[in-house]
Amino acid sequence: MKILVDSQCFYFNGVGGISRYFTELIKGFRAADGVEVLFQEHPIFSRMAEGGSNAHRAPVPGLNRLHYEWEKAANRRFVRKALRRGWPDVFFPSYYDPYFMRHIGETRLVVVIHDLIQERRYPDSPQVKNKRALIQRANQLICVSDRTKSELTRCYPEVVDKRVDVVYHGSSLGSTSEEHVETPWPEFLLFVGHRRGYKNFLPMLRDLVGYLTETDRGMVCVGGGRWTEKEKAEISRLQLDGRIQRLDCSDRQLVWLYRHAVAYVSPSEEEGFGIPVVEAMTSGCPVVLSDIPVYREVAGAHAEYFVLGSEGGLARALAATQAGNAAEGVKTARLHAAQFDWARTVQETLHALIA
Repeated sequence: MKILVDSQCFYFNGVGGISRYFTELIKGFRAADGVEVLFQEHPIFSRMAEGGSNAHRAPVPGLNRLHYEWEKAANRRFVRKALRRGWPDVFFPSYYDPYFMRHIGETRLVVVIHDLIQERRYPDSPQVKNKRALIQRANQLICVSDRTKSELTRCYPEVVDKRVDVVYHGSSLGSTSEEHVETPWPEFLLFVGHRRGYKNFLPMLRDLVGYLTETDRGMVCVGGGRWTEKEKAEISRLQLDGRIQRLDCSDRQLVWLYRHAVAYVSPSEEEGFGIPVVEAMTSGCPVVLSDIPVYREVAGAHAEYFVLGSEGGLARALAATQAGNAAEGVKTARLHAAQFDWARTVQETLHALIA
């Protein structure tokens, strides 16, 4: 089976979670018997494939805007040529730009649905229009969680006649050794990824003022880009300037942070899956999550949950991670997280393609 994968996620998503997903898929496809992968190498893919970066890490140097546009155009030419000549049996676009639609012919199109956040928040956006076009043409759809599949059928009722498979994400950190990271405090919370909008980062900080200032504690924020002016102003207003550290780090450094954090915290309003949740559990880090359906699906009983907007809810959830037999809870969470494995993701994806 010949599988064509394009590079658009690496241009759009940088070193984010979607890029991690396609990096692991491509690596797994290449190692599988009877599978030939047609993929034009990209610097971000190469870096992630070598383990030098995971989701939400520092950008790859040297990719200036002109080079970016040249690489993007070259990849589109590569994909269109492959489709026109009928090389692939299956085409996996790595995001929702439909630039290839005039050239796809009879090639089987498989579209991965990561979440339906844009549909709920910006239903008239160009991205939603593009995604709908791909969904309508797709021969098969793959969702990254049951929650995402449920939302897909609600937002796009026309998929009732299409095959939709659910294949979970994995974690890349299970066997990664750690590298020490200097933090200003003996105890810290960990936040991973971008901080915009539905991630609820600033409301979380307001809820954590007492927790962070009453004792010698802080919060480490990995990735997500530099602080915005709004974030800097709010951190200053809350008098948390010396309590928040933002950094970009390698996989090995992230493992150290997970293993030494008091807890990983995610106050998101919605997600498609949540790779950092699995990374944290795999690394032995207690997990504190907003009580949303997909987090219940992924973490089950192995996390402490809080209701968004509830007064004191986050503080109570953090306290619960230290109560009772915390060590046993971490152990059972790690066992639970073992089911989320990239090798299994690749195997189930190939099975879905063949079945």
